[in-house]
Amino acid sequence: ARFQDTFDLLNDMTFVRKRTRVLGPIGTCKAHVGDMDELLSLIEKQTCRSNNTILEEELDERQGLMGAYEQVLKYCMHEVDDLTKKSTAGVDEEAVLSKSEGLRVTDVGIALHLLGASLGGYGFFDLEMRYYEDALRLKKLAPGGSRSLSASDTLHSMGFSLDNAGKTGRSLECYDQALEIRLECLGEDDLRVAETLHNKGALLCEEDRANESMECL
Repeated sequence: ARFQDTFDLLNDMTFVRKRTRVLGPIGTCKAHVGDMDELLSLIEKQTCRSNNTILEEELDERQGLMGAYEQVLKYCMHEVDDLTKKSTAGVDEEAVLSKSEGLRVTDVGIALHLLGASLGGYGFFDLEMRYYEDALRLKKLAPGGSRSLSASDTLHSMGFSLDNAGKTGRSLECYDQALEIRLECLGEDDLRVAETLHNKGALLCEEDRANESMECL
């Protein structure tokens, strides 16, 4: 099959492990996502005949490439497995991990967020949300993590994707949570606050809730 060597490399756990040890979770995910985006783009260009029909065997290859995301997920989760078990054993999750341990789980959370965003860009909504949920869960394990800007970034992205999927109620819940954190951390004059307000306002406008929409916008 075309691109098989690259496909096999991105799915190889030894390669993922070595890359992660050199670049760290976030750097690995950025590199992996970049490689996969380029490969998927090349596949996309060659999967359409003149009549724009997709070749079945090429589509299977594209779907199979998602296994590369799973390899990164598995290794990243393995890297913080000791910390997730430690936090689960505690009564107050955020009081269990130290600051350095919190940074470790947050980095993996950010890495999973990046993978989720990339998956969403290719239309894999269910997988995108699964990665976002895992990312948010990890970020919340860090001291103060549930009220962190990093958590708000994932909540905002979840709101955007849920809105695009027509899941209005859940989308608004995520936007509200993201907005509460961002206002608390950044105040009213930050662009990230404005971004969440704009998205929430646009969604409310689509729902014919004009007054609420104008309050946001």
